[in-house]
Amino acid sequence: MRKRRFTVQIGIPVSAEFKAALTEFCNYTEVALAEYCRAAIEGNFERDQQLLSDNSNQMEESK
Repeated sequence: MRKRRFTVQIGIPVSAEFKAALTEFCNYTEVALAEYCRAAIEGNFERDQQLLSDNSNQMEESK
């Protein structure tokens, strides 16, 4: 997975602990979103394969 760096300047000094917590949250969110998308894509692929199989079976039965 490619890492992206975002810089936000808010003009308010924040502690190193806050920056670390925010970075950890962003990294967790990025990983969770990637896992969700991968699962959704895989789930759709499996569903589409099942639909194709069902359609093929219906075509065979109608012959």
